[in-house]
Amino acid sequence: MDKQSPKVFKLSERSIDAGASESLRLKHTFANNSTRKHYPGKHSIAIQVNGIVIHSFEFDLA
Repeated sequence: MDKQSPKVFKLSERSIDAGASESLRLKHTFANNSTRKHYPGKHSIAIQVNGIVIHSFEFDLA
């Protein structure tokens, strides 16, 4: 069965002034470990700000 399950990872929770900008950088390794297994196939990532998706993309994990 090919089904994607959404997961949310919170990177930051802070207040910034209206019109201000903020940069965040995150690295994620795709190594299997005892708590998470990465399955091959199509995956997608979406970036949300205040619950609104502002960018998303898909990739294939071999």
